[in-house]
Amino acid sequence: MEYKPYFIAESKVAAYLQLFNLESSAISLIKDRVQNYNPETELLLLINQNGRIEINLLQNMAISPPECYRQMQQRQSEFQFDLSTSRKIP
Repeated sequence: MEYKPYFIAESKVAAYLQLFNLESSAISLIKDRVQNYNPETELLLLINQNGRIEINLLQNMAISPPECYRQMQQRQSEFQFDLSTSRKIP
């Protein structure tokens, strides 16, 4: 299965989640997690698969997200990852 990466600004998380008809309590919990996770040590993923969402918080990783990003930028050809296909959600 192919997924397309998007960046969702913190200010737009609630509006995006409302598209999935989530209860307001669930949206509040997710919004709180977005506001309080540490992007230097954690990675927060929201996966949308045909309207079904899954949220994963990755912690205690062997390499920090910023360092992973730096390494992928330096070794992009090894991963065959085309950054031009990633988009921002308006």
